[in-house]
Amino acid sequence: MNKISWIIGGSSGIGAALALELTKNGESVCISSSSLNSLEQKANEISKLTGKQIHYIKADVSSYQQLSQAAEEINEKYKRIDRVIFMAGIYEPMETDQMDPSLTAKIIEVNLTGAFNTVNCVLSIIKRQGFGQIAICASLSGYIGLPNSQPYASTKAALINLAETLRIDLINKVDIKLINPGFVSTRLTDKNSFAMPGLMTPKEAAILIGRGLNSGKFEIHFPKKLSLILKAISLLPYSISSTFLRILNSTKGI
Repeated sequence: MNKISWIIGGSSGIGAALALELTKNGESVCISSSSLNSLEQKANEISKLTGKQIHYIKADVSSYQQLSQAAEEINEKYKRIDRVIFMAGIYEPMETDQMDPSLTAKIIEVNLTGAFNTVNCVLSIIKRQGFGQIAICASLSGYIGLPNSQPYASTKAALINLAETLRIDLINKVDIKLINPGFVSTRLTDKNSFAMPGLMTPKEAAILIGRGLNSGKFEIHFPKKLSLILKAISLLPYSISSTFLRILNSTKGI
């Protein structure tokens, strides 16, 4: 039986590439985002490439009501939801001493509140059907405080914490996955003016995520070299890690 997968934030970037990858793998994919035009274009594009119909729903992650209605629509159409993959996110590079309050609030609303809204609206469906997977896309930037990475990285650190908590609270009830990508070439990373080590294409990222979703592992992280380096730095005493990161920042290496 093919899986029913709902990708939230599936009209662009990694989410769109993942929608194509899962469709090619035989899954029935539904995508949602806040832009109806982008959804229509991406659904048509994937349909032309795969010959399969892509269901799409306009739903803003900052609105619990819209997400809840979308969840019920998908559940009614397919009679179940096997995977819910939260890929929504916005990013704007900001100097720490020049953060825009309204933009900061928007980033938190989409990246973090959107994830909570997602979990809250699908959990009852998954529990009722007795199986299901919830995958949350955070970032390697959530491992440790990086130079000039706020407020984006703060939301990603919170998402890591959320996924870790859900994994414990819902053990043997819901399959929780944590996705931590590094730099992936999208409209978000196009805003960066610094060197991005290990930069990957959305297609490469989607292939790795697709494999990870079907594995027994909790965390899907890539590229491996960068993720292991950041994990190691996060284990160092603050006095050492802060000095190391300042040096990297001064050379524009991170």
